[in-house]
Amino acid sequence: MTWLVALLAVVAVQHAAVHAYTSERYEAGSANIYIPEPSDNQTAQPALVLELSGRCQSGRDVERALNFRRLVDTKNFVLIVPEARRNTAFCPTCGPPFFGGPSCQAWAASPACCANDGVVPTLENRASFEPRDDVTYLHDMIKHAVSNYNADARKIYVFGYSAGGFMAHRLACEKSTEIAAIFSLTGGGIVEPGLCAAWNNTTAGSPVAVAHAHPMRDAVFPADGGTFDGAPTPSANETVSGWAEFNGCEGGVQVINGLDLFRSGGLFARGQDQDTSRVAFNNCGDGGNVEFWTIPSGTHVGVVTQNRPALAESILEFFYANPKPNSLAMLVN
Repeated sequence: MTWLVALLAVVAVQHAAVHAYTSERYEAGSANIYIPEPSDNQTAQPALVLELSGRCQSGRDVERALNFRRLVDTKNFVLIVPEARRNTAFCPTCGPPFFGGPSCQAWAASPACCANDGVVPTLENRASFEPRDDVTYLHDMIKHAVSNYNADARKIYVFGYSAGGFMAHRLACEKSTEIAAIFSLTGGGIVEPGLCAAWNNTTAGSPVAVAHAHPMRDAVFPADGGTFDGAPTPSANETVSGWAEFNGCEGGVQVINGLDLFRSGGLFARGQDQDTSRVAFNNCGDGGNVEFWTIPSGTHVGVVTQNRPALAESILEFFYANPKPNSLAMLVN
């Protein structure tokens, strides 16, 4: 069987149909798409979940770690696992357990992360951090799923790990009228002035529900902020506070129940029964709930090597609690 035929073949994986989707508009645009099996008991339109990998990491790798596909049937959602396109320059920041070297995969999300090709990225030099348009690249996949798999336009959700988290924040800001909710695991938010038009109130936007989870021992994107490839990265507090302001939240935060999402060992050292603490911002606008999850013992890599199945389940729980309100939902176009 030729490579192209193998790529487009439909195979069965964990009770879900798998399609490889390649857009002819891009040199290497591909994604695995997992579709729920038809059921006489399931009449609702499926939700859509876009799962974005970290830098130097393939989409297949992050899905092996999170394993959302096992829930596609029972939770009724279409899962898109795209492959990030490749940088042309050497990637010195990549290492085990991911691969580095020339031509590593990365998302062009912001000056802080993660597709600069050998120059210090700046907002003024857009090409320094955005050599390609990944917003359109991913939005085309969303449109494909809505039109071909009848995905519910009120339930478009984006999960991102590390650099994928940066891209989730960017996509939500650029497409705030379409994205219902995002969940970012270790990836920073959109705080650079001028990067996203909606963020800076220069175009019509819509509240987006946001959960941002950060391991407090993260040395790659520290919770207190830092630099990456010569550009500043926002702190976790800046990230969630920015979204809280964008969504019109008022009145501070409240503690909500903690969760047990990880197991001890390897790069994750647990010190308590509930390894993840959570706070929610008060009085957010309709469709704009914002939560901040902190993982005191977590490391950047440990959150995807030591996670329990409960992590993916909790992410989906946040998503399903935050569909786009009917009053704000718009056609995907």
